[in-house]
Amino acid sequence: KVASLKRLLDADSPMLKENEKTVLKMIFEKPTITQREMSERMGFHFASGTGAILNRLRKRIKEDKMLEDV
Repeated sequence: KVASLKRLLDADSPMLKENEKTVLKMIFEKPTITQREMSERMGFHFASGTGAILNRLRKRIKEDKMLEDV
C-alpha cells in the first residue's frame, strides 16, 4: 500500500487532495516526522489538523478502494 501511495503521489494523481499530497510528501521525505511538525509547517495550530487529514485519507482508501487500481 505504501508503494501504491508513493506512485499516486509521484504521478500527481487527482485522486489525492492537495493537503493529502503535502502530508504524504512530508512523510516520505522524513518518515520520523511528527504530526505536530507537519501541522506547524502547514500552518495549523494543533497537531490534530494533520491527524484529521490522515484519518480522512485512510477512510477514503478503505471505502473507495483507491489503491486497488494502482
